[in-house]
Amino acid sequence: MKKRLLIYESIDSGHRLQHPVFLVSSYLRDDSGIDELHVLVPEAFRVRYQQYFNQNIDKLKGVHLVYITEKNYLSFGLRAGGLVRAWRELMYVREYVVKHEITYVHLDNLNRFFYAFLAFRKVNVDFGGIYYAPFPRREKVGKGLVRWLKFKLSHWRKVVQLYFVLRFSKLKNVYILNDTWSVDYLNSLYSTNRFRYLVDPVWIDAVSSESQGGVKKERFHFLIFGTISVEKGIGPFFDGLSQLAEKYQRRIKLHIAGRVREDYRECLNQLMHALSKNAPMIDCVVDDRFLSVEDMIDYFSNCDVVVNTNIRTQSASGIMGHAAAWGKPAISSSTGLYGVLAKEYHLGPVVDPFKPEQIRQACCMIIDGVNIDFDSRRAEDYCNERQWYCFGGTILNDVGQIIVPGA
Repeated sequence: MKKRLLIYESIDSGHRLQHPVFLVSSYLRDDSGIDELHVLVPEAFRVRYQQYFNQNIDKLKGVHLVYITEKNYLSFGLRAGGLVRAWRELMYVREYVVKHEITYVHLDNLNRFFYAFLAFRKVNVDFGGIYYAPFPRREKVGKGLVRWLKFKLSHWRKVVQLYFVLRFSKLKNVYILNDTWSVDYLNSLYSTNRFRYLVDPVWIDAVSSESQGGVKKERFHFLIFGTISVEKGIGPFFDGLSQLAEKYQRRIKLHIAGRVREDYRECLNQLMHALSKNAPMIDCVVDDRFLSVEDMIDYFSNCDVVVNTNIRTQSASGIMGHAAAWGKPAISSSTGLYGVLAKEYHLGPVVDPFKPEQIRQACCMIIDGVNIDFDSRRAEDYCNERQWYCFGGTILNDVGQIIVPGA
């Protein structure tokens, strides 16, 4: 029996489609022992692939590419709850698995499907995927008994959740991005070896430009990039900007680039209005749209510093990788995995995202060019250890080593 791998991703954001792009390219680059590669993705994948590798994805040999149709999306339920939609999506995947005799399914975001794995019952297929925001890195936000109790309840819910998820013997690989400590901790906690370390891929091969840290400039371009939501920590960052003296405000131009989530748009407008009152000398521009690879290159090559003060810091940060690849310091959250990686590789100043005074100090240090803790050589190390083909090769090699009955 042939080894047939199916890559499934239904979300059309740039970051989500980046991973299938790298998996396809890794499949074409190396012999992993997989006989057929099937890709079930949104149609936006075609454009994304061409932007990265300048190839027509429809003409690549050995790749069975199927686009999820509008009819399929309607069947998932545009307004369905998370559990209902996850179940419907996996039933759709199940149908494809049975029809094409798929032996392994890679789900880019396992978290979305934790309560829907029963859809694969009585189907002879193994599966795996990436576990985002692993609970061992979570930290309590705020003070007080109520917050502590909520945090503990949430923590133990996630512990029990993973216990039941791991009872599915067909779940072979649970990947965690950039975090060897969480991999070791979870394998020990659950007495398993299914948690696997996986690099969060960096597309650009090496540092592409020298950092301007320490260089006197009239104006510094700060960049907040990606899907714009509450998790970006824009509110707390604005609180820090509001404490800047006018002489620093005048030297900052802030770019917020990326599609703004609908449920956050009104909040962002209110924050922008408050910033214009509290820090009127800061020039702030919002580019609310889906950004291409060319747009990403333009923003990162022309900025001076990247703002990475997310409030959800237990998972990997693709933005941190982009900043390192372009040789730009990042102001990163000091908590969770963000703080660990930023400090280890000297990628720029780290701050508590909920302490405006630390944010203010970091901005002043960058503008003054002093003590920003950025080392371009370590940034290059960070990128070289996270090449896109390392990401794809790890998954493909793991799948290739799984013994398929009758193979």
